Amino acid sequence: MTLGQIENVRSEIGVSDHYESRAVDAIVRSARTGEVGDGKIFITEVGHVVRIRSGERGMDAVTPLHPGAHALSYTNA
Repeated sequence: MTLGQIENVRSEIGVSDHYESRAVDAIVRSARTGEVGDGKIFITEVGHVVRIRSGERGMDAVTPLHPGAHALSYTNA
């Protein structure tokens, strides 16, 4: 990297529509520095999702929507 270049990082995160707003807010809060290069968030539709471990498909393979589920909380499942 030479002087003046900014290192780029790309992250891809998949969440159900229910959690989209909370996920975007969390990313913006944690990534915003107020400087050029803070980045952008692109929100796109996904055609289909399959969780390889369990074979779940569609919404079941993305984010749980049951009572007590918390956006952006992870377990060692």
